[in-house]
Amino acid sequence: MSKSISKELRFLLIGGWNTLFGFMTYTIFLYSFPKDMYTLALVFSSLTAGLQSYFTQRTFVWKTLDSKSGQLFRFAIVLTVQFLSNLGLLYLSVEIFHFDELVSQYVIGLVIITFTFLIHKNWTFQEGIKS
Repeated sequence: MSKSISKELRFLLIGGWNTLFGFMTYTIFLYSFPKDMYTLALVFSSLTAGLQSYFTQRTFVWKTLDSKSGQLFRFAIVLTVQFLSNLGLLYLSVEIFHFDELVSQYVIGLVIITFTFLIHKNWTFQEGIKS
């Protein structure tokens, strides 16, 4: 991607791909497991999509290639908090409010994206950011 594209636009483009990838993996896992195992589908899709997201964001959005900066550790912390928040919200949505597992995850995922962008921008990938 061109250096003339802003970090925000790169995040939007790569984030769109990462979101689509995460939704696809969740959907695949959701329909691969028994109906009541939606939380297991979330675990597997989060791990798969999380790794893919780290590498695409690091390479194409934040353009930080320094492996000694602690970015993977910070990303893992953000991913863990994101996952736990997602899991709690998904459980509430499905078990308490009786919403559909797939639709709930899509809505929750879209809300969480905004927060993760801000956290990654200001903490995870802050070192060595090059426009």
